[in-house]
Amino acid sequence: MSAAASRLFEFPVLLRWGLVASGLICGADPASASGPYLTDDSSITPVGTSQIEAWAALSGPFRLVNVVPATALTALPGVEWSLTLMAMQAPASEDHALTVTSRSATAQAKWQLREAGARTVGLSFAANATIDADQGAVTGLAAYGAMTVPVGDDLLLHGNLGWTRATQTPRSSALTWGVRAETTLVPDRLALHAEMFGAGAAGDAIQIGLRPTNRKGNVDLEFVVSRNLTGERRTWTTIGFASRF
Repeated sequence: MSAAASRLFEFPVLLRWGLVASGLICGADPASASGPYLTDDSSITPVGTSQIEAWAALSGPFRLVNVVPATALTALPGVEWSLTLMAMQAPASEDHALTVTSRSATAQAKWQLREAGARTVGLSFAANATIDADQGAVTGLAAYGAMTVPVGDDLLLHGNLGWTRATQTPRSSALTWGVRAETTLVPDRLALHAEMFGAGAAGDAIQIGLRPTNRKGNVDLEFVVSRNLTGERRTWTTIGFASRF
């Protein structure tokens, strides 16, 4: 990958994109996104609109930044296209005094099969491919189904079941799963999320967080605490936002 393209994945650049995106919230439609949660819901960005999510997670010397633009084209209704730009800093395995940065881009298409309603279960299917920014090669493939089940007026249950494939040596495949509860604490203003997810033989991970929405309803904020987010027994704190325009 060229040096210019590689710079898109550097931490200062990713954070700058997030700040620029925050300037788009004026006049945006209400945001609704999975954000930093690994269990997706069945919804997609409304046709003819675009959305951006950004979040940063910290755990001691570990740092993780994601910026995710997404859109649904009027020419292909019912399909959301997204691109996740991710950068992670972690201590080097051979010398913890050194820091290693891994960078990747994940392109995804998500088909909404049925929209969730007050008494309707929502269904969608997604497939994606991950490219290592330094190698310039596809390192992973994944696909999953997402279901959203309404329970009463203030509770939604989301469930995912999927498969992931590492295409680089050593190659491996794993079953992925996730469940998330989303409940309204203050109508249109504050929601509580709690989830558990896993992949293959890796230990289960959990996340819990608050999602406040501003008075105009055009941006969601994210405040999340996670455990075992990257397969290690570590506690993470995350802050982020989502807006649609």
